[in-house]
Amino acid sequence: MKDNTPPHSPYELNQDGEDDDDELIYVGDADEVLDQWEAEMNAAGSDDDDDEGAGGMADDEDDELENVPERDDAAVTFTLHGAPVFSASLHPTEDLAVSGGEDDRAFVWNTTTGERVFEVTGHSDSVIASEFSYDGVYVATGDIAGQIQVFKVTQEYKKVWEFTMGDMCWMKWHFGAHVLLAGADSGEIYVWRI
Repeated sequence: MKDNTPPHSPYELNQDGEDDDDELIYVGDADEVLDQWEAEMNAAGSDDDDDEGAGGMADDEDDELENVPERDDAAVTFTLHGAPVFSASLHPTEDLAVSGGEDDRAFVWNTTTGERVFEVTGHSDSVIASEFSYDGVYVATGDIAGQIQVFKVTQEYKKVWEFTMGDMCWMKWHFGAHVLLAGADSGEIYVWRI
């Protein structure tokens, strides 16, 4: 054991006295390990090629079939996003959700029927934050480019505020006030009273 290494835990599951130093890979050994790994992958790949010829199914098709759930327990599915969804939030009292995604759009939608209630437009990049205020009066959406929009839910989604900051990393409503907070990749934190 090295001088600067703390002693092993007495609760360690491996009680056979073997030292973990046997598992270290040194820089010179990395090429050998990679070559061995590639050989194993090629051997496994040739087995898959045999299966493809016999079954007539490519690896991509196998992967797609593996991702299909055996059963769908979803009560409702919202399908209007055309790309991955990065954010979602539920209304605190109503059957509403807001979601934003890579398609530069955000939607407010009914969680009972899955129908669109309102579409947020005007974002120029992926919508990475979408959230209702603590009481559900406002909904805010923000994209990765820093465009933030706030709409008043009780006034048929009238836009009441917008701001453009630097590249946004996160956005969050205060838990008990109409105060919106957001952080930029430059390290700045913004706080606004809406």
